[in-house]
Amino acid sequence: AIMIVGGGVYPGVWLLAVALAGAAFSSTPAAEISYEELLGVLTHLEETLQESVGCAGRMEKLWEAVRIRTAMLEDMKASVLKRMDQISEIRKNDSQRIEVCAETFTQVEGSCFHLYNDHLWQWWRSRFHCWILGGDLAQPDDLYTLRNLLQDRAGTTYWLGARTAPGLDSPEWRWVGGERMDPSHVTILPSLSQPANVNNCLMLETVGDYQLRAATCDEAHAVTLCEIKM
Repeated sequence: AIMIVGGGVYPGVWLLAVALAGAAFSSTPAAEISYEELLGVLTHLEETLQESVGCAGRMEKLWEAVRIRTAMLEDMKASVLKRMDQISEIRKNDSQRIEVCAETFTQVEGSCFHLYNDHLWQWWRSRFHCWILGGDLAQPDDLYTLRNLLQDRAGTTYWLGARTAPGLDSPEWRWVGGERMDPSHVTILPSLSQPANVNNCLMLETVGDYQLRAATCDEAHAVTLCEIKM
């Protein structure tokens, strides 16, 4: 037996329905079986199957819409980050500097730093947060500069403002302001070939001695460390 439901073909569904209906009425004497009730059971089963097929179709359309919008957001994120890089280079050469750190920032030598550890974010989200505050992810000239700021937070991992471009045989590490990283820093970072669709971002670990570590920008999560140069 074949039944057409919601545009699909379901072989043997009527046999299954009759079997289910028969089971439902198996405890009832044959003389008391209502064929109207049996027809009602079969009709309800058909409607349920139609709803299931329709729901699956709607879910597929919904997921397709989600995939499209996710791709659009990824493109927008890449465009925004590229524009932020351009503005960071302009800021680097800007002669106007702040004289006093804002209330939520702490001055360490010639920079104002802000820690945000309420949430552990991906690199790009941490960078967006710093931009809202008027700064960018930290780009310290010397890692030991941060010791006074982070000495009470040992064992924590922070995002810094450096990353590599994807698809390079040998990763080239650059600060978000455009400068290449100090070669002495680069030598302690992974130099293996990167997959074409992956780029790494820079983490600072305060476990024992301060160490730099490469992590996948969109997967790893860490504390946000912002900086505004004075």
